[in-house]
Amino acid sequence: MIPERLVAFLDGPVVMNAASRDGRLQPHISRAFGKVQVADRKAIGFYVPRQYAPKMLDNLAHNKRVALVAADLTNFETYQLKGEFESARECGRQDCASIDAYLEQIKGACVQVGYPEDLVRRWAMWEYKSCVAVCFAVETAFCQTPGPGTGNPVSQ
Repeated sequence: MIPERLVAFLDGPVVMNAASRDGRLQPHISRAFGKVQVADRKAIGFYVPRQYAPKMLDNLAHNKRVALVAADLTNFETYQLKGEFESARECGRQDCASIDAYLEQIKGACVQVGYPEDLVRRWAMWEYKSCVAVCFAVETAFCQTPGPGTGNPVSQ
């Protein structure tokens, strides 16, 4: 089960990257947006921009391993979750609203840490045409926050 504090942590503002690997164990890394709500604390999801989804989904069809790294921009608190791919689906309107809210949080965090607001609003990273929701069963979670305890499993 995913610790409740990690579920809350993923509500943001956190920046995320997701990784899969192909049959030759070559990694594919993608920017990930927001947290996909799931019914229980055994699985979690994220949104992958459409342009990165084909490679990730192809990898997941052959090798179901997924890793998600999430870092708080304001204090560098960071976690890595690893597990097995469960499902992927097209994003609907509710998903797009969730992604927009997530991106607004990240923009606010960027301004909070000192980036000029006008610059933050212009960054191309906020542009996305569409996304795919990817869900996976979390098997392990690790602290990746710089300092003592980095690399240790997160306890319940």
